[in-house]
Amino acid sequence: MKNKKLYSGCGCLLVVVGGLLVLFAVLMGVGSVASDNEAGERNEAEWAEYNAWVAQVDTIEDRAVADSLMETRSAPPIRQGGFASAIGILTGVGLVVVAIVPLCLGWWLIRKGKRIERGVTVLLLLMSLGVQAQSDVKAELARIRQLYAEAQPKTPEQREAAGLPSDLPPDETVVTSHYMAPGNGPVKEELHFYYSCDFDEEHTAPYCQLRFVTRKTSGGSYKNYEEFLFEKGELVFCYLRQTNTARKESTVDETRYYFHKEKGLIHEIIKGGGPVMDDVFARRLASDLKEGFDKLANSPYEY
Repeated sequence: MKNKKLYSGCGCLLVVVGGLLVLFAVLMGVGSVASDNEAGERNEAEWAEYNAWVAQVDTIEDRAVADSLMETRSAPPIRQGGFASAIGILTGVGLVVVAIVPLCLGWWLIRKGKRIERGVTVLLLLMSLGVQAQSDVKAELARIRQLYAEAQPKTPEQREAAGLPSDLPPDETVVTSHYMAPGNGPVKEELHFYYSCDFDEEHTAPYCQLRFVTRKTSGGSYKNYEEFLFEKGELVFCYLRQTNTARKESTVDETRYYFHKEKGLIHEIIKGGGPVMDDVFARRLASDLKEGFDKLANSPYEY
């Protein structure tokens, strides 16, 4: 009896080790392919944002000013995908080959101890949990990116294509501030609030639901640009960019955070020297901006 328990215990341990190797191989393959896809989508989004910025600059009648603006920003690189996928898949195949040894030996020991069901259950559970978690995050990221595309301000041409009057002003509130920052000199801050306006269910007065915020801050040697995307009042995405022009060659740090209402931070992308700000502070800043907008747009008035 003791020998059977020993065989079963060792067999289960080997199956778990083999299962973890297989799980890691699957996650590495899926993750590498997802990384390539995400890099392609990110590159496409960067080019879309850059082309939109170039189109705005081209509308400036003073070409000297327009050319000066064009020199402040270089075009995004064109990323070639496929390398991470190839390396990840080859590494995953190698791990699966290595995992065959503990899996086969563990299977034999479990059969000897008459506990094969337990080992198979553990293996299947580990694999299903890992694959399901990866799939859920990928689906949520795709949904957030679709919300981001829908929240972008529409040009007159886009409005006309959608059947809206080209001269119809967007649901937008702009707040511009000029102030002196100690040790940094004059600072200019520009906030754009984009929202939808409808009648509240409880009141007859219209209620404005904040959807998207952009914030530009320039002062001293730093320029900051931030975006905050909301869904039904909850922050789901933010983009943060900081440019430091103090050095001979200006440096750019970029951070992207993706949020879920219940799970919190589910994904992050950090480029440059490090995060522009941590995700906790980014959520606090977004909350402050939303609170300020609500006070500005939805405060009741007494007549």
